Formats: sequence, C-alpha cells, structure tokens
Amino acid sequence: MASLKSGDGVWQHILIGLLTLAPAGFIVSAALASWQRPCRTAIPSYPSGTTCPSILGDAIPLLVALGFWAVGVRLWRARVQGSTLAFFLVVPTVLATGKTGTISDEVVSRLFYLLLAWLAPLTFHLYRQISGRPLGRADRIVLVVLCGFAFAWSLPLLFWSTPNRRESSWFAVVRLGARLGFVVAFLLAAGWLFHDYRHRASAVMRRRIRLITFGTICAFTPMLLLSILPETLRAPTYVPYELTFLCLLLCPLTYSYALLGHETIKAEALLSRTAMVFLLVTFVLSVYLVAAAVLNHVAVDLSSQGLLPIGVLSAALLLLLSPLQRALGRLTDWVLYGSEIDYTAVVERFTNALSLTLDQQRLESLLVDQLPLALRLSGAGLILSNREGQFSLVAVRGLGRRDLAPLTVPQGGPLIACLAAAREPLNASQVRQVLADVPLAHEEETLLALPDIAFWAPLIAAERLQGVLIVGAKTDDDFFTGEDRRVLTILARQAGVAAHNVWLTEQIRAGQQELALAHQQLLVGREHEQRRLAREIHDGAVQQLLVVINRLARARRTLGAGQAPLAPPLDGAAGELEASHREALDVVSQLRGLIGELRPPGLDDLGLAAALEGYVERLDVAGGADTPEIDMDVDDALTLPEPVAICLFRVGQEALRNALRHADAAHVTLALHSSEERVMLSVIDDGWGFHVPARLTELAQTGHFGLVGIAERVAWLGGRLVVWSEPGAGTEVTVELPLDGATNDDANDPRRLGR
Repeated sequence: MASLKSGDGVWQHILIGLLTLAPAGFIVSAALASWQRPCRTAIPSYPSGTTCPSILGDAIPLLVALGFWAVGVRLWRARVQGSTLAFFLVVPTVLATGKTGTISDEVVSRLFYLLLAWLAPLTFHLYRQISGRPLGRADRIVLVVLCGFAFAWSLPLLFWSTPNRRESSWFAVVRLGARLGFVVAFLLAAGWLFHDYRHRASAVMRRRIRLITFGTICAFTPMLLLSILPETLRAPTYVPYELTFLCLLLCPLTYSYALLGHETIKAEALLSRTAMVFLLVTFVLSVYLVAAAVLNHVAVDLSSQGLLPIGVLSAALLLLLSPLQRALGRLTDWVLYGSEIDYTAVVERFTNALSLTLDQQRLESLLVDQLPLALRLSGAGLILSNREGQFSLVAVRGLGRRDLAPLTVPQGGPLIACLAAAREPLNASQVRQVLADVPLAHEEETLLALPDIAFWAPLIAAERLQGVLIVGAKTDDDFFTGEDRRVLTILARQAGVAAHNVWLTEQIRAGQQELALAHQQLLVGREHEQRRLAREIHDGAVQQLLVVINRLARARRTLGAGQAPLAPPLDGAAGELEASHREALDVVSQLRGLIGELRPPGLDDLGLAAALEGYVERLDVAGGADTPEIDMDVDDALTLPEPVAICLFRVGQEALRNALRHADAAHVTLALHSSEERVMLSVIDDGWGFHVPARLTELAQTGHFGLVGIAERVAWLGGRLVVWSEPGAGTEVTVELPLDGATNDDANDPRRLGR
C-alpha cells in the first residue's frame, strides 16, 4: 500500500509537470503564428488596408505570458500546487491563445474564451488563498456563482460549431460575460483582501497582500498614466501600448516574491530601489505628457513659446523630486516591511541598551529574551567567551531545546573558526554546508542539529570573536527580509562590543574581588594577630611585670621594716623602689588597656553585650569627668557568631571613639538588638557632625580610615551600613548584619565579598 501511494504521488507529479509544460507550447505556437502573419509575407489574399502589427507588438504579450509561465515553473519546482499553480499556468495560456486566435486559428480562439471564462473563479480562489484563511460560507457561495457563470459561458463554446460561432448573436454576450466575469472576480477578491487586511490577516499575510497589491498597481500604472490618460486627453504624444503592456511583467515578479520571498532576500534592496525609481520615472513622465495634453487643449503653440513652459514645469518637478523620492521610498519600505516591526525603534532601543550593558545577565536578557519578541523570532541562544577563553552556551530560549545551557563549545573547533572568520550573520544552511565534511565534536553536532536555527550571528569586537548569537526562525511561517538581516548585522556588531565590555567588566570585577579577598584576609589575619598579641602580652609581659612589681613591693617592705610607724618618708634606695613600683603599675595598666584594644575582654567568654559594656566602663575611667554621658540599650542574652560579634564590636568601638575624640559630644546612645534573621547596632551622638560624602571611600583621601574599615567589614558579612550626619546636628551610625551563614569558615569566602 505504501508503494502504491508513493507511485500515485510520482504519477501525479509527472502529470503536473506535463501540464506545466503545456503553456510553453502555446507560447511557442503563438510566436510562430505571429512571425508568419500574412501581412508580413505579403500574401495577396490578406485583407488590404489592414494594419499589420509590428514584431514588438506581437512579442510583448508573449513576453508577459512567458513571465507568468516562468513563475509557474518556479512554483512547481517549489512544490506549490492548487489554485496558485493553476493561475500561473492558465494566465500565460490565455495570453498565448488570445494572440494566436486573433491571427487565424479558430480552435485556439475558442480555447481562449473558454479559459478566460474559468479564469474568473480561479482568480477569486487564488486571492482568497493569499489571505491565509480557509474559505468561509460567503466565499464558497461567490465561488459557486462564478463557477456557474463560467460553466454557462463554456457551453456555447463547446457545442456550437466553429463556422456558426462568430455569426451567432450570443457570441458577443459570451465574450462580454467572460471578460466581465474576470473583472468582477478580481474586484470581489480585492475587496475581500482589503477587509482581511484590516481585520483578520496575520502580519505575514498582510505583507503578502501589500506586495501583491503594490505589484498590481505598479504593473498597470504605466499603462494608465503613460498611455491611456494621455491618449484620452488627446496629448500630442504618448507611450505606445506595446511598451506599457510590458510593465505587466511586474505582476508575476511581485507574485513570485510574495510567495517565495524567503529565497530572494539578497535582491530585496535592489527590488526596493528599483520600484521607487520606476514609480518616480512613471510619475514624472506622466506629468510631462498630461501637461503637453493640457497645453495642446488650450491651443498653446509650444514652438512659439520656446522652452519656457517646459522649463517652468521642469523647475517645479525638480523642487518636488526630493520629497517625492522620500515619499516613494517610505511607501516601498512600508510595502516590503510594513509597520508591524518598527525597525528604527528596535535598532535604537537595543543599541542604547547594549551600550549600557556591563553584566552578563543583562546581556542575556536583551539578546535571548527581548530580541526574539521584538523581531518575532521563535527563539535565540547566546554563546559567550569566558575568562579562560572558552566558549559556552550560556542561555537558550526556544530553538527546540531548553536543556542545553551550559554547553561548552571547543575553542579551536571548526564551528568557532567558521564563525570567527565571518563578519556578518550566516544562514544556518551556509554553516552546515561549510562544515559538512569537517569532523565535529559532539557539542558542535548538538548545536548544528537544532531544528529552528535561522542565522548564526558572530559577535566581534576588538578584532576577536566575543561570542555568537543564535537566531531562531521567524514565527507564523514568516521569512527574514533584507531589513531583518541588516538589523541583525547592526545589533550583532553592537552586541559584540557589549560582550567585550562584559568580559572587561568581569575581568575588573574579578580583580576587585581578588583584592577584596586579600584585604579581607588581612582583616582576618589582623584579628587573629591581635588576639595572639593580646594573649602573649597578657601571658608574657604583663605577668612578668606583675612579678617585678611583687618583688619591688617586698623589697620596699624589707627596707622599711625597721622604721617607726611615724618615721619620715624613705629616701635614697627606698624612694627609688617606690617610684619603680608605681611606674610598673602604670605600665601594667597601659598594657591592659592595649590588650582591651587588641582583643575586647569578655567577647569570647561573656559575649558582645558584656564586651561593649566593659569598653564603655574603660572609656569612663580613662576620660574621667570629661567623659560624655553614654547610655546603653543592649540585649544581654544575645548570642552571635564570632565574625558578627567582632564586626559589631569594632563598629561600636570606632563610633564611640569618633564621638569622644572628634565630635565633642555631650551625650551618646548605643543600642544593640536582634531579630530571628538580623542584628542591628546603632550609635547616636549629639556632637558637631560632618558632611557625609556620597561614597565613604572618599574619607580615605583625607586620612580618615575608620568608617572606611567599618564599611568593608560590614560589606564582607553581607550587611548594611548607614551613616547619617549634618554639621551641628550630630551623627548616627547604624549597622544591620544577617545572622544566617556567618561562621568562621565562610567569613573568608570570597563569594561574600561582592555583596
């Protein structure tokens, strides 16, 4: 059964091929008949006084027929069938049989009117198919009526004998009915197309309707403006109908582009410019011919007036030429591309966005998520070069697969080499053709096997390949126009610059992270070193000094043991011992204060609240009566991870030190509270205040590193630092730190540095 069906398909294809070749036979027959006209061979039996058409007059209709037939052959090769193929085979047959029938062959003349009668329903059905919608009830009714009239006009042509046909009165009715049927079918189809264009047609169908309408207008405009109108106005001259009839070739050409436009992208720009120049020349010539007709009608003798009227008209046309050219250019662009996609707005929007893109996530969003929506693509993918120079598929949407990213593409592989050598988007078939006989890696074969890829757009900047934009096919069976390719080329160049900027930014960010990590390691090392120094000073120098103090005390007691209770103070050696004893006590006190600065006492054993309270007490003792009032509102039962506790203590230490040393504050408030997820420390003073710069790092330029160090510590732990101050209004320092994940192990993690 399968083989039978396959055989039926082959025979059907052969039959259609033979029917496709039939119009060529009629065209050749008409050409031979035109060449052998009796008037050209001077046969005496040819009616005298009959005007013999020129070779050009006979050849031009056949050239138009040949154009329609060539489009029909192209459609047959593209496997387009149905009423579309039938229309492009019937029209050249009608033109050829019409030319042959006017010479001698009565049988061919009968075939001409028979085909002309059935051309009406065929034309209506073709134009209804152009809209892309199935036939509705009203369409079927009109089609049945047209077929009924065609059948009615066909009966006399089939059954009346040839000699009686031209002598019968009904022949004029049949001839008129066949011609009017075609005109009515054309007008009805045009009206339906206009309605569908306004209300129902998709973007692809609207473009097709515009192209066919525009091509039809361009085909008939020269005949109307250069031949019919000047002749009607009795102009002294007009363009011969044979020449303007040749412009009807634009109809099959336009139909071919509308139906097979995806195969003629390279000629699109040429077609656009040619159409604009064609209309411009037609308009200018028609103005001259109409002006000549008007001057001839008012009996103005051009020879007596010289070149003045023509000069004035030419000057007026020169003034109108530039705006007319722009208007026709906009018209042809609208016909080809429509207003569904504002390419100018798309290019402006994406170039501006890409010029400001410095991170990969934003680049992926623009090219993979937003660009397909703007250009109506089925999807997109993005391949970028990483820091190590490897190319990876970082994002993909659509294209038939969503599980590819991340996918590493071999850097020195044939695919990357092929795209690096290109300077503009490559068609997917071109890439497959270039790499057809080249051994590919598995990743390259996976990418090339994606079914929905239309273009590979290399992203090139700084003379190297920065990445590749994989462009999906158009949606709704649409095809890429030349404007689409130009837009992709422009955006690919801008995206290459953006990808290079992203790579440079990643390099800078990586360097900054490495520097930040090194700095944080220094902070951590300094904390450990301070803890070690505090322990060594406490366990070493302080303990030794205490031993010395005890010995001095014993020596002083030994020297003063024999004195009376009310004896005068000791002098000499005893006095030196007393002074040494006091100085040793002062040194111990200073060392203990230094230990408190290096490592807050009680922080490890008693917690942050106790460490802060102890630090405030030491400030009171050290400052004496000049110490400002310090109020504390802390949660004594608060338990914090060590990195968080150390950070908050250093923040409180620095803020209190600034309030006492620089702000000349009279009152300071320190508050420490926590929730389930965060802990907050605030220090508020009523001191002098200062101007807070936009970035705290600016304070380092003036030698103030305290707040800068606080900001680094807070950012390291993923917290938030807020410094508010105004001259004369005091200062408020607030820190919020997260409690989750802040451990000794992850305190050194460089991934926390970017927060």
